[in-house]
Amino acid sequence: MSNFKNFLFIYVLLCISGVIIALYCGYSAAQRSTEIVFCDVGQGDGAYIRTQNHIDILIDAGPDEKILDCLHNNMPFFDNHIEFVFVSHLQKDHYGGLQYVGEQYTFGNIFVTQMLTESKDLFEGIIKNKYRGIETINEKSLISIDEKTFFKVFWPSENLKNQPDPNMLSHIMLFEDNGLSVIFTGDAQPITLSYVEDQLKSYIKEHSIRIEILKVPHHGSLNGLTENFLTSVSPEIGIISSGKHNSYGHPSKRILEMLNVHNVSVFNTVETSSIKTYIKGRRLVVEFLGRSHLYGVF
Repeated sequence: MSNFKNFLFIYVLLCISGVIIALYCGYSAAQRSTEIVFCDVGQGDGAYIRTQNHIDILIDAGPDEKILDCLHNNMPFFDNHIEFVFVSHLQKDHYGGLQYVGEQYTFGNIFVTQMLTESKDLFEGIIKNKYRGIETINEKSLISIDEKTFFKVFWPSENLKNQPDPNMLSHIMLFEDNGLSVIFTGDAQPITLSYVEDQLKSYIKEHSIRIEILKVPHHGSLNGLTENFLTSVSPEIGIISSGKHNSYGHPSKRILEMLNVHNVSVFNTVETSSIKTYIKGRRLVVEFLGRSHLYGVF
């Protein structure tokens, strides 16, 4: 009887292991390319990236635990480590959710634009000891994820010191992955966009890239995207993250009209819930609410 119990235990263990391996292999095979998910976090920002090489990246985490729904729905269940975390700037609607993410996941490196004194203790208290290190990034930063995947930072300026408005420190950075180009802007203001628009335009021309996706600054606020910046980067798709019936009036009708005039296809998480994007063949796929939209030819 004892031998039979041992045999049964080993048999069940092998079956469970086989199922886990099959699920892992199935998930790996199913992932078509790097996937970017613009998470529905209400009035805030949060985006999750899983590269084709299975590296997990989080860009902002929204104000609260709602970011967990996005991670649970898009991150493999067997993976509880996020290799790279970017915090666009230190406002709670962009980093507050890290407290809840940190209860279920560990972090690799965390990248911030500046540790404002009044926010430093609170921020470090939220993430506690679940990270490898915190690094400050600026316009000279280039963060390599793997051989063909990186973030190039265009803002903030390394000379910007003691800025009381955290929005002025919000990162503006380009994500590139095997031909897919996405600009993340956090809550960037018109003045900071004006500082980088020519530099971005030159970079795009020099490297012969096309911007597929623009994360529209500041939730589509009028105090965000400008005509000149939009002309400089000329994206195919604009993603807005805003909350239902928010008190700020985001997104601004004028910003929506501007995007429409420039023939930018706009998706807002308040209408679509979370939005997944990836490359399939030579097309950019945008998925939400069970529907798929195809854009561009690569």
